[in-house]
Amino acid sequence: MKQKSYSMHKNRIFGFLIRSTKGNALPLVLMLVMVVMLVGGSVAYSTMQMYNITRDGYHDQLAYIAAENALEKSIGNLQLTLAVPGYPGNKGVFFTGNVNNFLNSLVNKINSVDDIQRSYTIKVHDNLNEASVSVNFQRYGPEYTYTANTLTFKLQIEATADMVDDTYSSYSKKAVAVREFSIPLYRAFTLNGAVYSLGDLRVTSGYPLVSDYEQDTLPENYSTIEGDVYVFGTGLDKANRMQQYYTGGVCGTANSVLHVKGSIFTQNLVRAGRFDDLDGGTSSIIVDEDILAQSIQVFGTNDNIVVIGDAYTFDDVEMNGPNSAIAINGNYFGLNPGDGFFHDSSSAIMNMAPMYVYSEDYLESRIAVNGNIFATGLTFRVEGGEAGHKMESVSMTWRYDADSGKYKPLHIYENIPAKDLVNPDQPQIKYNNALFDPLEDNNGFSVLWKLNWDYDNTNAFTPARWDLWDNWVQEISNTADYASNNLTGKLPAASELQGFCHYGIAANNDFYAFDKDDETISKVKRASTVAIPIVNKIIDYEDVDTLDFSTTPWTRYTDWKDTGGSFSNNMMKLMGDLKPLVNVFAQKEINTGDGAYDYQYISATSQTEFNRIMNLVGDTAKFPHDPFDRCIVRYGDDGDEGTVDGDIIIDLNDELDAFDMNNDDIPVPPEPYGDLVPTDDYQSYHFLVVNMDPDREIHITDDFYGIIFSKGKVVIEKDGAVHGAIIAAGKGYDDSARVAGSSADVYYTMEDDPDDPDDTPTMIKKTRLPRVVISDDPDIDTVDNFRSWDYVGVEIENGGDIFYPGNVELLTALKNNINVDYGTGTTNRSIDLFGILNVPEP
Repeated sequence: MKQKSYSMHKNRIFGFLIRSTKGNALPLVLMLVMVVMLVGGSVAYSTMQMYNITRDGYHDQLAYIAAENALEKSIGNLQLTLAVPGYPGNKGVFFTGNVNNFLNSLVNKINSVDDIQRSYTIKVHDNLNEASVSVNFQRYGPEYTYTANTLTFKLQIEATADMVDDTYSSYSKKAVAVREFSIPLYRAFTLNGAVYSLGDLRVTSGYPLVSDYEQDTLPENYSTIEGDVYVFGTGLDKANRMQQYYTGGVCGTANSVLHVKGSIFTQNLVRAGRFDDLDGGTSSIIVDEDILAQSIQVFGTNDNIVVIGDAYTFDDVEMNGPNSAIAINGNYFGLNPGDGFFHDSSSAIMNMAPMYVYSEDYLESRIAVNGNIFATGLTFRVEGGEAGHKMESVSMTWRYDADSGKYKPLHIYENIPAKDLVNPDQPQIKYNNALFDPLEDNNGFSVLWKLNWDYDNTNAFTPARWDLWDNWVQEISNTADYASNNLTGKLPAASELQGFCHYGIAANNDFYAFDKDDETISKVKRASTVAIPIVNKIIDYEDVDTLDFSTTPWTRYTDWKDTGGSFSNNMMKLMGDLKPLVNVFAQKEINTGDGAYDYQYISATSQTEFNRIMNLVGDTAKFPHDPFDRCIVRYGDDGDEGTVDGDIIIDLNDELDAFDMNNDDIPVPPEPYGDLVPTDDYQSYHFLVVNMDPDREIHITDDFYGIIFSKGKVVIEKDGAVHGAIIAAGKGYDDSARVAGSSADVYYTMEDDPDDPDDTPTMIKKTRLPRVVISDDPDIDTVDNFRSWDYVGVEIENGGDIFYPGNVELLTALKNNINVDYGTGTTNRSIDLFGILNVPEP
């Protein structure tokens, strides 16, 4: 009962509250408002939060846009700045051979110099503040491509934007891009050799100078260059011309013997013999170390080239003359695989002499290689097929022709089909199969390879007995029989040798076939480790001086298109590394459009590198014409192109002999100039000679000590010797005057602009670098100028010599010239060239 009463009471209370609304309105409204406020506040808060997040993200996005904007501006700025010739050198960053060091220094420099913008103020919204963007540059990966004087690498550009307003702030918003840049590589000139010449180096008939040597076993007619030789030389105007005999470089002519106790580096040829064989004498060039050249070629009769070290060519080793020899004691590296189109961009070994005249004299010329042969070039057929004008062969073999009774050349080639489907009777398939035809008449008599000569690598030449080259050439000649070789007692009878080629190498009365797929049956085997000591000539070279192929799969090693471990690809990289050695002051590259050569100077900012040095040593304030006081001889340019009677000849020794350097004349003249008792006391001093006139020839007739820097020609006559170095240009090529000015200078001509639809003539700047233009038009043709040796920069006549003591020794001698008190005080004869010639001072 009590329980029931309680329930009824409870129901009455609830019923009263439900049925009665008196006084409920305000609490209910307040309750509803409170609920709405709670819910609305939460929604409003969330809405405001979302609004703020959206506006903040939008602000951040604007900052990113600012960073990307600055990124694009920075990339454009870099592309314009880095492409300027000489930019790194202008900023004090010089390439000395180590690419990584150079790139790291360059990146550090562009992160600090003012001419590459690294901070930007970017406006990205009309009602918001500007963004401040900073840019940083870093190398992207270690990869780079280095070809000739162009360096291509990847750069990472990072732009960081800060954008701050009253309400929103965006910090460190980054945009990153990676771009590839190519820059013309400026290598500051460093005096590392005995001779530098833009024109040809020519050597004529020699006479003995036994006073410089202790041994008495030397041949009678010789000239000596003690030190390295760097020559640009006269080249052809087009790459696909067959007239290679109109190409200069280092040229031995007229019964001369040139002994280079160092290496030769030339953009053109190391050549012995004249193109027309009219000099009637023999010439020989002997190089103790290495040769790096466009080609090594013999043209005349009884002419020889002997390389005691290794030979490297961008084109060929080629024999053209009778009774002659090219002998390479080390390895041969044919660096250029070619593109299957241009004649002189495919490295090969060719004995072409029997093609000119089918006689015993021409059939007995030989190319001999004691080391390995690495010929990476593609090859072409001479007659018929696609190759047409080209005449290339990695190793030419000779096959007996029954119709003519003569041996005829059989060339190894590529890119000619094995069978012509349109004309199936054509002999292509027979031609191809003949390469591996075991018939005895497939004769490789023109090349002698690894035959255990008396003067091979185990019995290397020594400076004291360098004359043994003559015995070696005689032995090669005795081995050469008519259309064969007398190999009695010679090696190898072996069926295989080490090297590289694309099809095979004809040598030793045999044919060494190269199988690209199966090493076990290939007669040309790999050299697992290949020494390349020439790279030590490059200052601060970063790579090792060997290539190791011991673990490379054979099919990858032989695939010349493989960008990883193939031999050809490694030779291409090596070719790019070595190009600066032949491109000291100038370079030439094939224009793939029309096959013409593009000739260019190596430039430092607005100046050529040659003229940059010339202007420094030609400064009249630092280096006045003052032979007595400062040991400086300077000849200015008279401004006239040529003279009435020809070039001005200066006998430098006679001029210097007129000065009383020791002030020992009796009686003493009133002026220190005018040696009343001529003596040779000037030879106790080292001189700097600067010739600014291309029409002035400096002749050396006695011993001279010092450096000669000349825009004209330098001639060393009989009994003349330079103890120091020569840097010369010689005369240049002009397409209207043919020969004019210095080969170190530019000239201007009016030409039609191919990009102008109105064909309006435009003033064009051109180089005077020496070249040969072959044409039926006598006003254009320059063959006679080359025949007359008009482009020679340095000539050694009748046995002159050059002895280079080393750059530090030479520059120290110039700086430490003896001071002499001649009554009025001490003469300051110091000449400091260390900084100018980029040689670290000891």
